Amino acid sequence: PLWVTIGAALVLGEKVKARRWSATAVGFIGALIILRPGLQPLSLPTIVVLVAAMTMAISVLMIKTLSRTETPAAIVFYMGLMMTPLALLPALAVWQWPSPGGWLLMVALGGCGTTGHLLFTGAMRASDASAVMPFDFVRLPFSALFGYWLFGQAVDLWTWVGAGVIFGAGVYITHREVRLGRLPDRVAEAP
Repeated sequence: PLWVTIGAALVLGEKVKARRWSATAVGFIGALIILRPGLQPLSLPTIVVLVAAMTMAISVLMIKTLSRTETPAAIVFYMGLMMTPLALLPALAVWQWPSPGGWLLMVALGGCGTTGHLLFTGAMRASDASAVMPFDFVRLPFSALFGYWLFGQAVDLWTWVGAGVIFGAGVYITHREVRLGRLPDRVAEAP
C-alpha cells in the first residue's frame, strides 16, 4: 500500500493529502507491529518480499490505469490469461496430480480468488488507488487468523495490536473519504 500510494501520487497524478498519507503510514506501522522486523542482515527472503511488494504496486497501478477504459471482468480475465503460463512454468517442476477433494478445493480457491480480484478491480475503478490501498493491510490480520485456524500457528498479543492499528487506519480513511464525498454513493450508503 505504501508503494501504491507513492506511485498513485507520482505516476497517476492523484492528489494524496496529508490525512491519506497519515492513514497509509499508520497502516504500515500496524503491519510492522505484526511482522516485528528484527535487526537482521538483509536476507534473500527479505529481498524477495521487497521485490514482490514493488511488483505488486506496479500491478495495482496498471489495474488502476486500465480501469479507466476497461471493465473489471476484462482486466481480471486478461490478468489470468497472462499469469497462467507464468505460473505454469515453476509449477511443472513440482506438479502432483490433486485428489478429487484437492480439485474441489482448487475450484473453490479459484472462485474466491476471481471474486476477490473482481471486487478489488471494481474498487480501483470507483476510487483513487491511494484511498483503496490502506485496506490492503487488512490481509495481514486475516493471514494471521487463517494461519492459526488452518495451521495452528500462534497468534500473539502484538498481532492483535497490529491488527487493531490496521483496522483503525482503514476505518479512518473510509470515514474521511465519505465525509469528503469521494466514495461512490453506493459505498457511502452501505451500513
